[in-house]
Amino acid sequence: MLSTTKWLGNRQQMLLTAHRSIVLITLVLLCSSCGGLKSDRSPSSNAPLPLTENPHAFSFALIGDLPYNDEQQVKFENLQAELNRSHLKFIIHDGDFKGGNVLCDNEIYQHRLKSFNHFRHPLIYVFGDNEWTDCHRHSAGAYNPFERLALLRDMFANYKQPYSFGKTKLKLHRQSQSFPENLRWTYANVMFVGLHIPGSNNGLRTAKHLLEQAATCNGPQT
Repeated sequence: MLSTTKWLGNRQQMLLTAHRSIVLITLVLLCSSCGGLKSDRSPSSNAPLPLTENPHAFSFALIGDLPYNDEQQVKFENLQAELNRSHLKFIIHDGDFKGGNVLCDNEIYQHRLKSFNHFRHPLIYVFGDNEWTDCHRHSAGAYNPFERLALLRDMFANYKQPYSFGKTKLKLHRQSQSFPENLRWTYANVMFVGLHIPGSNNGLRTAKHLLEQAATCNGPQT
């Protein structure tokens, strides 16, 4: 789980930390599952069973920072097909489903939502910064970031629909109506947590007048 008190600042470091954390969760699961298993090994052996021999083990996938552009879209579709063929319990997308300079129009959000639901397994999506804090860039359409955040919450984190994306659904627990993108879920007695802590100091570096403007906005921009 990423710390809420220390922002690493570097996107690659954040991904590495998140990846290590999830790997650690898996290792804890494997080790904690070993005590109740019957084995022909000596009682003094505390080594965990291999993944293929542990009936309590399960696999999931962690992806993110894709697809950034049309070129990566093809690779993303190939990855999606491969994951759909895999024996997974769920998939986590940890944000940035578009490039920071890619247009933040409604069409790309609708396209990503549709692609998320093409996964055979449950897909849990955690917001990135490219999807809203970077949308003020002229290359991204000069959108109001907070208005794009409101659209993200409405489309991808509806509080009244606490389920994952994908053809198979997984029940989620969202933090609140104000912060529905922060979520948790449980699988095989292991709790997973997804936190929305993007770059740009969690959006706080974004100009304050944009927040005031978004508060008076009469619907999403196009």
